[in-house]
Amino acid sequence: MPLPLVLLDGSCTVTGHDGALEGGLGRAGTNRTRLGTSALPASVGDLVGRLRALGGRVNAAYENEIKFFSLRLWIATSICSLVPAEACRARSTVLRGLGIPIGDNTRFDGSVRMEGARSPGDRLTIGAGCRIGAGVLFDLGDCIAIGNDVHIADDVAFITTSHEIGPGTQRAGMNISSPIVIGDRCTIGTRATILRGISVGVGSTVAAGSVVTKDVPPNTTVSGIPARPDASTP
Repeated sequence: MPLPLVLLDGSCTVTGHDGALEGGLGRAGTNRTRLGTSALPASVGDLVGRLRALGGRVNAAYENEIKFFSLRLWIATSICSLVPAEACRARSTVLRGLGIPIGDNTRFDGSVRMEGARSPGDRLTIGAGCRIGAGVLFDLGDCIAIGNDVHIADDVAFITTSHEIGPGTQRAGMNISSPIVIGDRCTIGTRATILRGISVGVGSTVAAGSVVTKDVPPNTTVSGIPARPDASTP
């Protein structure tokens, strides 16, 4: 039975029933048929040229994704995910190395996600005495400012970007973004979502699982989807 052989250039050669190829193994093969038309690279220089051309096509195809990629950010967040859970302040030190202003005695209980900016220090500031849970997402399409003594539970999402409502042919219109501000001494519950343009006032609490779509006054507790005031906090 003829045996197919896929070559490095993606073409295919079919050998005879004994599977032998022309060349070093002799000419015992029969019914040898070339299915492809591309030749193997003629030299190392030719191969390098092809690889560069391929890299150019990949760069062009994924330009929007690549322009936000930061090797330093990837390394820093990877280190944060690998260090022991007890090394909370070590994570702060690693993230400060990215130029992020982080106040004294702020701790990260696990790895965090930062997206939308190659230089997160230009978009994110975190005050002193904060505690940031594991899996928190900072969408840095716009600025996020976290005050002092803020507690943020696991898997909270700060989403600074959205899009306009487009026509029927494409409802996801132009991207839009607005900053988020979290006042001092706030508490954000597990898996809460803070949408773009939101300001959470000093001393307020956002209950777990809430989606905040409007500003939260100072010393107020909000919950639900969308989040509504439950009570004032003394």
